[in-house]
Amino acid sequence: MSNMTSTVNNYNTNKFKIVLSNVPNLTGNTKFDNSVINNYVRGITIPDITIPMLESFYGQARQLHPNPIGSKNLNTVLVEFKVDDTMMNWYIFYCWLVNTRKGQNVRTGLDGKPLLRLNCIDSLDVYSYNNIDKAASRIKFKSCQITSISNLALKYGTSDAAIFTVTLDYENIEIEINPTEAP
Repeated sequence: MSNMTSTVNNYNTNKFKIVLSNVPNLTGNTKFDNSVINNYVRGITIPDITIPMLESFYGQARQLHPNPIGSKNLNTVLVEFKVDDTMMNWYIFYCWLVNTRKGQNVRTGLDGKPLLRLNCIDSLDVYSYNNIDKAASRIKFKSCQITSISNLALKYGTSDAAIFTVTLDYENIEIEINPTEAP
């Protein structure tokens, strides 16, 4: 499993680990090791999710009802990365975004035709570890598409780590308690 990190990410102390199953290679270079992505994850923000409410009145009483007709938009997750020494992880995401905008494909559908929709991360797994470093839960975000990369501030004379954030939309989410397989 050369594409997975071997230890819990040392950029946090919250005992969690984020593993991206794959990242589309639109750099034009040969294959890259996915660890250049996974080893530099600093954090993840899972935004809140809401449900619209309908309001009705019965007599003088106000009643609220959940609106079951939800939005058909994809949900969003933000992943923060520390830039690696060669800036390869930033470049990989940059090429993925720019070349997808140009219509470049990496994968093809079942019919052999290229689909931009398949230029995605198959799964982004967030593992939470307990005090004995055993995976307690896994949240799996499926079919993640890149939508944006934040600015990257590089400064002279500072010891702060250069970081950037990638915004990903995902199609589905699964949660597993005490996962059977964990990195």
